[in-house]
Amino acid sequence: MTSKKGKKEFMKQEKLIGLKISNLRHAEFTQFITRFLDDVEKEALDFKNEDVITALVKKIKAALPAYQASLGQIRASEKSASISAADELRDADLQALRDALKPYRAAKREEEKAAYASLKRLFDQYKDAHQKHYEEETALVVSLLDKLKTAPYKEQVGTLALGKFVENLTESHSAFEQLFASRSQEKLQKVSYDVKRLRKEVATPYQQLADYVVILHQVKDDSFYATFLSVLNNSRKHYADVLARRKGKEPKAEAGKVAEIN
Repeated sequence: MTSKKGKKEFMKQEKLIGLKISNLRHAEFTQFITRFLDDVEKEALDFKNEDVITALVKKIKAALPAYQASLGQIRASEKSASISAADELRDADLQALRDALKPYRAAKREEEKAAYASLKRLFDQYKDAHQKHYEEETALVVSLLDKLKTAPYKEQVGTLALGKFVENLTESHSAFEQLFASRSQEKLQKVSYDVKRLRKEVATPYQQLADYVVILHQVKDDSFYATFLSVLNNSRKHYADVLARRKGKEPKAEAGKVAEIN
């Protein structure tokens, strides 16, 4: 028969802190799992005779490296978006340079009329550059900028006060080239990953481990499971607070609901 004291102690058992793991961002999830594994090592928990825990920890450790590697693919995708934005700015600067020439269509001064006619012929050679693939457009922009550095175009740019527009195009083109070159280097080493599947391969054994420890902690009078639960909660508390702050809520000191994977 359980004594009143025993019931009271049972009620005070530590519970698993609630954490919606699926709400963690990819980098956060990696840090969360890495922190948990580090805590297990620091606590020096001896679970070699616990076959279930041993197997699940082994699964987590085995699956984590592939998932970590897949994050590079996500960063590459983000870089592609940056490249697209850089290309749009370059296109805009190229169009702005062409548009800056238009006010001189009705120029009366001979020097300005000659400069306009010469530069218009030059710009017309590149009027479709923005419709080309990145590599072809880059070659065309390089060609245009190189010509604008030489006579007679250099002097004509000065005559029509187009220097600032040329500078803007040079700057945006340089920024695009740097981004594109770095992505091209990454593509040489690219491996395609199913990020969602790889994350699940880490998250599933982790959740199974958490569920298992919670159940054993409830039914067994063994300090090992209490300690392991505390190790689980150490990282869970931190990231539960992260998610709470993200939602604009005050972090809770403790929660008793086991998180589910979605």
